[in-house]
Amino acid sequence: MTSALMQRRNQLAQERGFRNYSEQRSNIRRVRNSRDLASLPPTARLRRGQALDVIAVSRRDGISLEAAAQQQGVSAQTVAYWAGDVVRRFGGSLAASASDRLYRPMFVYSNGSNVSIDVRGSRVASDVGRYHSAVGHYLATGDESRLRRLTGLTVAGVELETDPDVLDDLARRGVFEFESIYRLVR
Repeated sequence: MTSALMQRRNQLAQERGFRNYSEQRSNIRRVRNSRDLASLPPTARLRRGQALDVIAVSRRDGISLEAAAQQQGVSAQTVAYWAGDVVRRFGGSLAASASDRLYRPMFVYSNGSNVSIDVRGSRVASDVGRYHSAVGHYLATGDESRLRRLTGLTVAGVELETDPDVLDDLARRGVFEFESIYRLVR
C-alpha cells in the first residue's frame, strides 16, 4: 500500500475520532448498545455524537447533510461513517432519511430521579426531546399544558415524570441537566 494512501486513511480515521486507520478497523462501526459505545475511544464517541447532531439539524432545518455538517463543524464523510444507513444521496447532495434506528443513550426523569435509558430510533429520541422541552417550559413558565399531554408516556420501559410537584422538588434539589439529554458513556 502506498504511503499516500495510508496517510489519507489515517487522516480519515482521525476525523472519525480514532488515532489511526488500524485503531478504526479494530473497533465496531455499528453501535448497537452501551457496551459497543463504551468500547470506542472517547474522541470517536464524541464524533458519533456530533454526527447524530448533524442528522438532527438536517432534519429539523430541512437542509442537506453537507450544510448541516459544515454548520456543526463536522465532515460529511464522518457523518456518513457513523450514521451509515441513514445517509442517502439525492441528486448531488446527501440527505438524512426521515427516521432511523440508531442507538442513543439518553436520560429522563422518573419516580423522582434521573434515569438512564437506551433509546433506539429517532422517533423515540424525539419523544424524549419533547419531554425535556415540556419540562423546561414548565420550570420556566409554570405552564403545565405540555406536561399534561405527555402524562402516562413510557419510553424504553420507563414512565416519564410529569407530576409538577415532583418536578418542582427535583428542581429544588438541582437534579436537572438541560445542556444535553444524551447520557455520557465513560
